[in-house]
Amino acid sequence: MRNIKIITLALLIAMPAVTIFAQSARSGQSDYEAFRQKADSQYKAFVKQSNQQYADFRARANRQYAEFLRSMWKEYPAKRPLPIPDEKPIPIIDFDFNRLRDTLTEVRFDTLVRDDREEIEFSDRDYDKYRPRLDTLSRVLPVVDVVPMPEPMPQPKPLEPIVQNSKVNSEPTLPITLYGTTIFLHFPKKKLKLDNLSPNSIADLWKRMSSSEFDNLLFDCLNARDNLKLCDWAYLNLLITATQTFYGNSNVATALAAYLYVQSGYKMRFGIVDGSRLIMLIASRYILYNHTYYELADGNFFALEHLEGSIKICDAPFENEQLLSLVIDKEQDIDLDMSASRTLTSRQGITVDVAINRNLMEFYDSYPSGQYGDNMGSRWALYANTPLDNMVKQNLYPALRKVLADKNELEAVNLLLNFVQTAFVYGYDNQIWGEDRAFFAEETLFYPYSDCEDRSILFSRLVRDLLGLKVILVYYPNHLATAVKFNSNVQGDCVMVDGQKFIIADPTYVGAPVGSTMQGKDNQTAVVIKLD
Repeated sequence: MRNIKIITLALLIAMPAVTIFAQSARSGQSDYEAFRQKADSQYKAFVKQSNQQYADFRARANRQYAEFLRSMWKEYPAKRPLPIPDEKPIPIIDFDFNRLRDTLTEVRFDTLVRDDREEIEFSDRDYDKYRPRLDTLSRVLPVVDVVPMPEPMPQPKPLEPIVQNSKVNSEPTLPITLYGTTIFLHFPKKKLKLDNLSPNSIADLWKRMSSSEFDNLLFDCLNARDNLKLCDWAYLNLLITATQTFYGNSNVATALAAYLYVQSGYKMRFGIVDGSRLIMLIASRYILYNHTYYELADGNFFALEHLEGSIKICDAPFENEQLLSLVIDKEQDIDLDMSASRTLTSRQGITVDVAINRNLMEFYDSYPSGQYGDNMGSRWALYANTPLDNMVKQNLYPALRKVLADKNELEAVNLLLNFVQTAFVYGYDNQIWGEDRAFFAEETLFYPYSDCEDRSILFSRLVRDLLGLKVILVYYPNHLATAVKFNSNVQGDCVMVDGQKFIIADPTYVGAPVGSTMQGKDNQTAVVIKLD
C-alpha cells in the first residue's frame, strides 16, 4: 500500500510536467511547420524572381540584337579557305628481320618499298630471338617541338534555363531524322514568314522568334542535345535539319536555325549573299579546312558552303556567345544501323570480327576537319582523342583482351602494334578520297584502306583503352607514328616529353617491333602531339 501511494504521488507530481512537455512539443512542431512553409515560400519566390530576371535578361538581349540587325550591316570580302594540308604519301615499308639476322657487326634497317595497295606477304619472324639485337639500337632522341593542345571547353549553356511550357500553342510535328535517329520536336502552328531580306524584315522576324511560342522548340532541341550527347557540330546539324524539315531550304529555315543556335549559347553572324539568300556564319574555336571564312571585328566566321566574293554581314554580338568546338568528348548516342561483320586478321594470328554503326559513319563523313590556330597536329589529336563507340568496344575488345591477358606490357603492345600493321590494307588518301583525310578509329575499322595517320589514331586508342598506357603521336614530314610510355623499362628508340620516356611504335612500319624508327625518319626533328 505504501508503495502504491508513493507511485501515485509521483504521478501526480509528474503530470503537470508531462502536460507542459506535450504542449511544448506541439508548439515546437507547429513552429517547425511554420518555418518549413515560410522557407518553402521564400524558395519559390526566389526561383520565380530568378526566372523572371533570366527572362528579362533574355528579352533585353533579344531586343538589343534585333536593333543591331536593323543597322549593323557591312560588306566583307571572302577569305580563301584553308585547304587540308597536302601530305605527300610515303610508300609502305616492311621491316626486314632476315637481313637483321645476317648482320654481325651492325644492325641495319632495310626496306621493301610498296607502291601499290595490295596486302603484303610476310614470312614468320621470331621476335624474341632477335629482340636483343634491336636493344643495341636504343638511343634517346629528344624532340624539338611539343604541340600544345587547347584546354577543354565546356559545351555552351543556353541563355537561360528554358522550361517547356505546355500552355504554348504548339504540337508535335513530323519527326526529323538526324544520322538515322528520329527526334520529335514542337513547332508553333503558325508559321514564320520573311518577305524580303531588308534589315528591318530580318529584325522583325528575330523579334517574332524571340516570343515564348518558340520556347518549346528550343527546349526540345536542347533536350535532344543532352539526351543524345551531341557534340557542337552534331547539334548545329540538328538545328539545320530540323528547320529545313519544317520550312524547306529557305531563308526562314536559316533564320530559325540561327536563332535557336544563338539561344543555345553559340556565336553566329548573319550574312546575305547576292541580296537574296540568308546564311549563317559560324565562329569556331578551330580553323575549318575547306570552308570560306570572313574576318570580322570579333574573329573569323566560317560559312557552311563554298562562297566567293563579298557579302553583307551583320557583325552584331549577342550576350554570352561561345565558340563552336570540334572536340567530341563523348559517344554520340545515335541509333544503330550495323554494317556487315568484317574479319580482321594479323600476321601474328589475332583474328577479330567487328561491325560498325553506319549512322556513325554518316556523322563522321559530315564532320569538318580543322586545326587549332597554327597547330596542324591538333587535327590528328581531335580524331585520336575521340572515344571509341561502345558497340565497337563490345564486339572488338573482348577478343583482344583475351589475346593480351597473359602478356606483359611490351608483349601486349607489340601484339597490338602488329595487329594494326598487318590486319589492314594500306591505301593512299589522294587516290581514294582525292585529298588527305584522317579517320576516326571506327572509320579505319570500317573502310577497306587506311594510311599512316589512320593507323596511328587507331593504335593510340587501342593502347590507351586496353592497356591504360599513355600514348603520343609523333609527326615527321609526310608521316605520322606513335610512341608509348611504358611502366616497365623498355628499350628502343624513344622521345622525351616532360621528362618522360616514350618508346617509338610505328603502326605503318610493317613488322617492326616497338622501339624501331622508320628508315629516313629523324626523331630529333619530329613534332610530338600530346593526347588525352
